[in-house]
Amino acid sequence: VEADAASLPEWVRTTVIWCARDSIPGKDWLRDENGAAHRRFGVELTAGYVIRPDGFVALRLQPVNFELIKSYF
Repeated sequence: VEADAASLPEWVRTTVIWCARDSIPGKDWLRDENGAAHRRFGVELTAGYVIRPDGFVALRLQPVNFELIKSYF
């Protein structure tokens, strides 16, 4: 995930939301311990979102496809 995210333009901020109770050492990822965020967005496995600064969801991909995300920009 990090290598793919690093290929995006430098002004794009990425955040990984991890659906697990345990954190991953050395990773600055947000934990969705009870799965509430995943349920709210209808994510079953993996998904990628482009959210604009005004909060509008501009793109949703399930599963994540960084080539399509890059082409969005």
